[in-house]
Amino acid sequence: MRKICLKIHRWLGLVLGVIISVICLTGAVIVFQDEIKEAINADIRHVKDKGNGRHLANEALVDAIREHAGKGLTLTSIQLPSGSDDAAYAQFAERGHQKLAVNPYTGELIGWEKESAVVNTAKQLHRYLLNVPSEPHEGMSAGRFIVGVTAIGMTLILLSGIVIWWPRNRKMLKNRLKVSTGKGFRRFVYDSHVSLGIYGVVFLLLMSLTGPSWSYHWYRQGAMAVLGGDVRDMEHHGHFEQQQKPEEVSIMRPDMMNHGHEKMPPQVVLMQLHTGGWGGMAIKIIYFLAALIGALLPWSGYYMWWKRTHPRKSSSS
Repeated sequence: MRKICLKIHRWLGLVLGVIISVICLTGAVIVFQDEIKEAINADIRHVKDKGNGRHLANEALVDAIREHAGKGLTLTSIQLPSGSDDAAYAQFAERGHQKLAVNPYTGELIGWEKESAVVNTAKQLHRYLLNVPSEPHEGMSAGRFIVGVTAIGMTLILLSGIVIWWPRNRKMLKNRLKVSTGKGFRRFVYDSHVSLGIYGVVFLLLMSLTGPSWSYHWYRQGAMAVLGGDVRDMEHHGHFEQQQKPEEVSIMRPDMMNHGHEKMPPQVVLMQLHTGGWGGMAIKIIYFLAALIGALLPWSGYYMWWKRTHPRKSSSS
């Protein structure tokens, strides 16, 4: 069993290693996409003019936003503020997921959210290897297909790695969880590959097991079935919306945005499991570090394979 897993681990790693490294490195950036967006949009997050000190009623806010936005934009949802100084956010059918900051006291428009070029590029690489389908939500491209195959292959690499790593006794366990620094560079790389891999394996498995949901409809159906959800509620880009009539506007209160995990729709749980959003900043940091480990492991694997297949010739006496 161990020999079979070793072959699976080695050859899948050799074939998919570079792509795994790209996906993990860009995934590390995406883990903090919300924090990056908040930082670059700090100038529109808060309001200065509080009018009479009372938020507009929902209906009045909807009317004010529609009036200020003008024709040509179809208001679909409003995210109400959580604090007295915070802006509300409106979304329009024509602008996709880009949000417009709005003063909840007056209904006046503050400004459109800015996008991070770094995050956007990371997403294009992470999801499509820059080969974006003509229809990003449902379309297929070579890049999207390869990313999905790579995520499935990564799961097999991780699982086979656990079998290879599994120690027979306590002494072996101790040795496989530490990195030797005084036995040469090759041993250092081997120990790093083994120990870092096992430290990050649980979180890397969460990422690789959920990742293909954004590449393959059949996989997404299976994942949603396991979580008890409806695949029709999920969009490929990782944003979740309810279908509604054009004239309807969805109003999201702060308590709806911050509900407990037990109340989360399954499609949201899937995204949270993939990006680390389920456990606050501490879990995000762990996901970030695990993604960096995932990006480094293929290169240490390549190094070990090269040293194994190209042994140094002993000098003649």
